[in-house]
Amino acid sequence: MSKLKLKMTVLLFIIGTTLSFSKEKSDKVNNADTNMEHLDESTQEIIDDSSKIDEEIIDEQENKSANENLKYSQRNDGIIDVNSLKHEENSEYRVKDGKNVKILMKTKNNDVYSVEVIYKNGKKMMRGIGNYGGNETFLAEVPDTIKDYYFEITDAKTKYFMGRNLTKNRSSVIPFEYTNSKKLTQIPDWAKGSVGYQIYIDSFRNGDVDNDAIFNEFGTDDFSAPTGEIRSGTTKRELLLAEWGDGSKPQFSLNEWNSNYEEKNEWEESALNEVQNYTRYYGGDLKGVEEKLDYLKNLGVEYIILSSPFYSLSNHKYDTIYFNHVDPYFGVIEQTGTIKALDIKAPVHNVNGDKELNLLVFNPTTDKNLLGEDLRNTNSWVWTDSDLVLASLVKKAHQKGLKVVLEVAPDVTSGAFFARENKEFKNWYLKDTVLDLSNKEVQNYFENSMKKWIL
Repeated sequence: MSKLKLKMTVLLFIIGTTLSFSKEKSDKVNNADTNMEHLDESTQEIIDDSSKIDEEIIDEQENKSANENLKYSQRNDGIIDVNSLKHEENSEYRVKDGKNVKILMKTKNNDVYSVEVIYKNGKKMMRGIGNYGGNETFLAEVPDTIKDYYFEITDAKTKYFMGRNLTKNRSSVIPFEYTNSKKLTQIPDWAKGSVGYQIYIDSFRNGDVDNDAIFNEFGTDDFSAPTGEIRSGTTKRELLLAEWGDGSKPQFSLNEWNSNYEEKNEWEESALNEVQNYTRYYGGDLKGVEEKLDYLKNLGVEYIILSSPFYSLSNHKYDTIYFNHVDPYFGVIEQTGTIKALDIKAPVHNVNGDKELNLLVFNPTTDKNLLGEDLRNTNSWVWTDSDLVLASLVKKAHQKGLKVVLEVAPDVTSGAFFARENKEFKNWYLKDTVLDLSNKEVQNYFENSMKKWIL
């Protein structure tokens, strides 16, 4: 990743798929030259785009490829499959853990006798932690103060040194570099060994039919106005001031949670696009999650990970419009004035009959939404009923001993994100809808938004 990809939880999957075997001797002789061309190219990619393998190693591998019979992985045979040596300078192979960092490296399964990670004033023997897909993974914990490191790979009398290049000479190795990241990517202590349950809100449980979606990310003009009313007696059309499509357009409707995925609703039959499924709504909301907290607790769950709950036109909400407001489809579309402010020590907009889909409309002329908020000034921020629904869920979860993690993508926004609506915010973006998280104003907005939800 070129920029911070912040998630509130970090999941490490050690995966690899490499299958390496040789054919009979006659095939090897015929194909040795071709194999060596691929060897140099593929192994450079494994180590680093700018690195290279010593010619001595290439010649050695070429001779072994041409002269050895069928080669299975075997420790202490003096043969190391260099194509299977893999380490990258990213979070898949370097995992921050308190004051240490876990360094990982992959080899062919059962192929090498030992791997050591070497760094200034120290070294650690790496231990094998398992194999998958023909690869064996080695791990060692080293201080997070190291600046660079390389690997010493041994099998019988064969010894290679691997950094950004692969060599038989220790003095020639170009070490990998390490910078102690200050990004929020480490796993918190309380999560280690704990049982988590990940919830994609829209498809989890519909706890409040009054907030069911009345249009999707295509916008209102691709649908005819909704009919029917919610339980307060308000018609669904009154829930949003918008221009709707004419009568020839289909109405938007939810998909049934347990329906046949291949079956389409009427609006999906219309040629809005070729992949309508990804724009569906199933009606799940925060109230539905709250109703199942006891169920989750009884399962042995210790924390829940919620997909992004923030305002967006998409069903997944990762392309956010506001990070400081919950989406009305997950909370409340029509305010009732009855939701208590809990113990929130901030202004609350909770007016009976107000429609939150209207309140969140951003006016680029005033740089404010209809709540009167200046998104760069936290003193002007207010809590909506939908925000209070999330606050209620979090507090009830805490009462039951459950922690709540919000999974968000801070660097990607909706095209309707407020900073996209005014040229004044042009420097907030790297390109298109990708935010520049090195921009101090961007950092302040996102960090202040997240602080709002620490309850």
